[in-house]
Amino acid sequence: MMGVLGRGLRGLVLVWGVLVALVGLMTGLGGLSPSPQLTYGVQRTVYDPQSSRIAVVDFALMSYDLRTGRSATLVGRLPSLPVAWRWSPSGGVLAYVLLRPETNDYEVWLFWPRTRQQVRLTEGLPFGAPPQWSPDERQVALVSRNQDICLYDVQGQAAPDCLNVQPAGLPSWAADGRTIAYVSRLPDGGLYRVDAQTRQVMPILQGARFVGGLVWSPDGQTLAYSRQDAPGAARRIYVIGRDESAPRQLTDGANSQDQPSWSPDGAQIAYNEYVVADRMPDARAVRVADGQTTLISGLDFAIDADPQWSPDGAWVAFVTDRFDGLPRLMVVPSPREGQPTPSPTDDGVRIHLYVHDWRP
Repeated sequence: MMGVLGRGLRGLVLVWGVLVALVGLMTGLGGLSPSPQLTYGVQRTVYDPQSSRIAVVDFALMSYDLRTGRSATLVGRLPSLPVAWRWSPSGGVLAYVLLRPETNDYEVWLFWPRTRQQVRLTEGLPFGAPPQWSPDERQVALVSRNQDICLYDVQGQAAPDCLNVQPAGLPSWAADGRTIAYVSRLPDGGLYRVDAQTRQVMPILQGARFVGGLVWSPDGQTLAYSRQDAPGAARRIYVIGRDESAPRQLTDGANSQDQPSWSPDGAQIAYNEYVVADRMPDARAVRVADGQTTLISGLDFAIDADPQWSPDGAWVAFVTDRFDGLPRLMVVPSPREGQPTPSPTDDGVRIHLYVHDWRP
């Protein structure tokens, strides 16, 4: 009898363990269905009653959990302002950039959330752009002081491997893990790609000037970018194949568009649209197949900018100042079938900079 009871208890414990594991998977405890999370920066302050002033204590990178609606400190006690950050493709490592006010240059740090370990990858950089991860997460591409594209080993065991393509900017890794697209800073400009292993350089679009927002499609076959024909002209979103096919213009009209961001399935591109009259950007999306556009969020009197898709494609995050003139992080359902997304139902999350990134 006791043997039967023992086996029964062991069975119940086993079932309970399986249920706990399933709950962990479904609630984002590192399982198959993690809760979507956004990373943003804050400046933490305290009020000094003696001087009647607000003093800066430190800076921090925060994590906002979409499912719970709560924020928690991800990396705290930062000595200076974080200006850019980018998660590795698996979401296991965060690369972030600090501005050093005493030298007016930038340094890049790596942070592993599971172990809380962080190391400085490099310092003395002239640009504060988000670090660009290789698909295998072994390297980070950054633009050096002499405007070359250099690859930094994440384990810190080797000197940076510079590609000798200067002057260049806006590096973007393709999904194959070898191809890096970049913008030439030579007078004639142009879009190029370089094989990180063989160093072979191939043109994508020669003679292209005033180009920005360079980013590969998820499958690594198509490049999206923004371009204007001359200084002061309206900027447009274009796509082009990796093998120097003719570029295709996706957006038009009197307004300017920039900051393209691919949806995870490669079907849409979110972007900023600047109304010429007031220069207040709206967040929009365009369908790559036919150029149909959709409003994500926009108000005449407010900034709604920098839309970014969640890793599962279900949500779009953007930054707005519609409530109090200060940046707040908003999340809305992704646009479907050309229909406008629902208006935000809350006042978002207070952030310090117009910068954010989804954790994969």
